[in-house]
Amino acid sequence: MGELRVFSDGRDPEVAGEVLPLPRRERRILEYLVSNRGCRISKAQIFNYVYGLFSEDIDENVIDSHVSKLRAW
Repeated sequence: MGELRVFSDGRDPEVAGEVLPLPRRERRILEYLVSNRGCRISKAQIFNYVYGLFSEDIDENVIDSHVSKLRAW
C-alpha cells in the first residue's frame, strides 16, 4: 500500500505522499486504530471514541461498515 501517514489534527491521511480524503468518522477510526497499534481494541471502544458514550440513536454495528470501507483503500 505504501507509506501511510496519519495525523491527529484533523487532516486527511496520506499514502505515499498523496492525500487520502476520508469522511470524518472513517478518519477518526483510522486515527484511533493507529494510536492503539499493537493493542487489542473492541468495536465498543472504537464506537465510543468516534460517537461518544451517549449515542443511543446509533447502532454500534455502523463501525463494521466504516472499517470495511477503510480496508477497501
